[in-house]
Amino acid sequence: MIQITPGSHAFRIILTLLLTGEFPFRSLRLLGDERTLKAIATRLCKSDTVQFWWIDEPYLGRVIYLSGKGKMKTMRLSKKVFPFIGDVLERDLHQYLCAYPQGHFRGDKTRIDRHHRLAETTAFMMMSGIECSAHLVPQLQVMETLPLDFEEPAFYGSKYLKSLGNDEEKKTQFTRLTGSLFCQSGNYIVYNSRDSVMNWNGQGERKMVQNMETICKCNYYIDPIKSAILLGIDYDIALSTLARYEGGDKSVMLSQQGFNHIHFVPMTSEGRKLLQIMMLPNWKDDLLLYLFAEEQLMVGKGSFTYDALVDGVHMLSFLDSDILKLSAYHRSVKGRDYQWAVYCFDFQFYFLTQYLGSTADIRIIDIDEIHRNMGADRRALL
Repeated sequence: MIQITPGSHAFRIILTLLLTGEFPFRSLRLLGDERTLKAIATRLCKSDTVQFWWIDEPYLGRVIYLSGKGKMKTMRLSKKVFPFIGDVLERDLHQYLCAYPQGHFRGDKTRIDRHHRLAETTAFMMMSGIECSAHLVPQLQVMETLPLDFEEPAFYGSKYLKSLGNDEEKKTQFTRLTGSLFCQSGNYIVYNSRDSVMNWNGQGERKMVQNMETICKCNYYIDPIKSAILLGIDYDIALSTLARYEGGDKSVMLSQQGFNHIHFVPMTSEGRKLLQIMMLPNWKDDLLLYLFAEEQLMVGKGSFTYDALVDGVHMLSFLDSDILKLSAYHRSVKGRDYQWAVYCFDFQFYFLTQYLGSTADIRIIDIDEIHRNMGADRRALL
């Protein structure tokens, strides 16, 4: 018998599938211990007696099923379990059935890949303490200006965003975004590059940035900051992205997408802490003031992009993981007589040595200390 109890791994898998429709089997590490979750998911795929804590009557059958092979191997809920989970997860099930009528999915690889990118993003957000459930986040609108106070961050998936203003849907249908994140520090368009470099559709992305500006003006009390979060499996993806961007690859023209900042966030435990820090108001200023005295700050000054001037050394903070800023800084200092140095979190050090060179002056900050001192911790919502 399989027991479905509050907070259990099995319940986490069920709730994740209600939120995402389907989920890549290879990405279960995003929900916790990979080995344990894969073992439980495999059990849920077999016909067995299942006891849900909220009802006396047991369910006999499989809870989920697997489809596809390799990277396309995907988990989906069994339709037979709907009457049982609907008792306590009624609104989540309703949201699921509205998005995927009768639990039907199309099986082409392009659509599955798109679903997997959004599913991984949703899981990473929820595990970072950021709400994604459509019935629990403020409802956006584009018909009038009605500012919302995002004291708690909220993530909106790409399918929902594209439904706001149907006349623009065709112009943005090929955009690669997985959603948009609203919080006190600003609005971020979110991409998930997974384990390879993201290829952007320049025209579609620029149109989506313009659409998000309109949405922000109707729903937000501050101006859009034209920032993006680029998720990836690790910093090797950031390294490859910068290599192709600086090499002139037309599909990776980061500076032409309409963003002022692109923050790379790895989908790891350290990445969750970084994302939680980014949810704090004035987090960038607070990080700079943690590193430098106010009189040393050079933001908006000088002949090129850097954060502070300390005893003649041009300092950059990579604590914000802004790869667009990092690239501009590196182009300015390499091959010149400037004295320069970069601050980073401990888990970013290897990436920076690969990108800047082993002789670069790289200074390490413990993310756990910053995360704790800033009070950035958030409870996982899965």
